[in-house]
Amino acid sequence: MSKMGWFGIAITLFIICFAFQIDTTVLNASMIDNRDAVKQASEASIQRSINKGTLRVTESVEIDPVAFSDEYEKFYKENVDFNYDGSTRNFRVVKVNTSPAMVAVEGEVTNKSTFKRTTEDKNEDISLLFKNVVIYESKSKVKIPGGNVE
Repeated sequence: MSKMGWFGIAITLFIICFAFQIDTTVLNASMIDNRDAVKQASEASIQRSINKGTLRVTESVEIDPVAFSDEYEKFYKENVDFNYDGSTRNFRVVKVNTSPAMVAVEGEVTNKSTFKRTTEDKNEDISLLFKNVVIYESKSKVKIPGGNVE
C-alpha cells in the first residue's frame, strides 16, 4: 500500500477517535450537570415548599405539592450549567407525598451523538436519566422540648 493510503487510514482513524472523544466528553458533562441539577433543585425546592403552620403546630414536616412543583421547575432551570446545542432536557416531578414528607423527581438529557450518527443508526440519540428521592423524617419518635425537626 502506498504512503497516501496509510495516511488516509490514519486520518480516518483519527477523525473517528476524535468524534468518539467529543461524544464521551459531552455525555459525561451532561450526566454530571443533570445529576447535580436534579439533586440541588429537589433539595432546595423541598425546603421552600414546607408548610410552616403544620411544622409549628404538630412538629411534623408537610409539603405543599403545588409549591414544590413550581419551585422545582424554577430551581432546575437555574441549576443547569452545561448547555449543549445538540441536547434537550426534560424533568418531571414523579411523586410528592405530603406526610411523611417525601418527593421523587427525575431529569432526563437527550444528546445528539456525532459518533453514533457516523457509525450506526442515523437517528439514534443518547439519553441519560437521573432520579432523586428526598425523604424528611424526624430524628426521634419521642417529642422533645424545642421540637424534633432542625
